[in-house]
Amino acid sequence: MTTLVDTLREGYGFAQPVVTLGAALDGTTVVPEPKVAIPLAMMNRHGLIAGATGTGKTKTLQLLAEQLSAQGVAVFVADVKGDVSGLAPPGYAHPPSRSGSPPSRRCGSRGARRSSSSVSPAGTGFRSAPP
Repeated sequence: MTTLVDTLREGYGFAQPVVTLGAALDGTTVVPEPKVAIPLAMMNRHGLIAGATGTGKTKTLQLLAEQLSAQGVAVFVADVKGDVSGLAPPGYAHPPSRSGSPPSRRCGSRGARRSSSSVSPAGTGFRSAPP
């Protein structure tokens, strides 16, 4: 007879990098291993986290965003209530330029940065410290 642990190993035994969601439940018992996970290669799609109040939607979103960012994946989170605002370091405002365009858009600007290293860990696009 196949046990839950055997089924989990078969379904979640990925060799490639994964985003870990957590542990499975067998009734009221937590099954610590193997962890429930999604292959990183599958995380190139849109996602929706839905549920009733108090079911862990915000924590799930935070868990996913942190792990994806740690793997170098850009993350966009539409957070109307500000529940996950603590994921990114505070940004700073650029001083206005004479040309009217932000420093990153000005041609030949010495302060312009175009590399992904200027993006915060949560992928918000804000720099955590002035250049």
